[in-house]
Amino acid sequence: MVKASIKCFEGPSADVLLSQTQYLWTGLPPFTQCKISVAPVSNRNLLKVIKVTTWPAVGITADIIASETVITNTTIYIRWRVPSGQYGDVKGYHLLGSGIDTNLTIWTTEYTFTALEPFTVYNFSIAVENMPSEDDLGGGLGNYRFMSYRTCSGGMHLYLSVPELII
Repeated sequence: MVKASIKCFEGPSADVLLSQTQYLWTGLPPFTQCKISVAPVSNRNLLKVIKVTTWPAVGITADIIASETVITNTTIYIRWRVPSGQYGDVKGYHLLGSGIDTNLTIWTTEYTFTALEPFTVYNFSIAVENMPSEDDLGGGLGNYRFMSYRTCSGGMHLYLSVPELII
């Protein structure tokens, strides 16, 4: 019989006895480096050691931070940035709201909603889409972040600069 061990840095470790040639560990945090070792139970001589990095099963939710918003009576302009951190490889963004259902590239971090009604509340949602791993695992859309803005009543222009507002 063979024993397999997994030790994740800053995370879980576990030992299992293998009666087959594969085993699926579940519940591991994404983007965590782990070392997997396999050895016979009888003598503990290592047969194989491999280092892996876990990957998310679905898209990771990243906090979309509004860095600038410009509102007129008929338009809402938003610009955002994704804070640095373990968010995986970003493929792009998905934007919903005010008749918009669109995919934006990774380089597009702003959008202008046009032809809006004055003094009306509009709701928007944006999600980060992550690329799958090299093995085509994981990736996809993370959870949507919700934003709500009201257009001006007419003729007015409102400029907001909110560099630390998390939406």
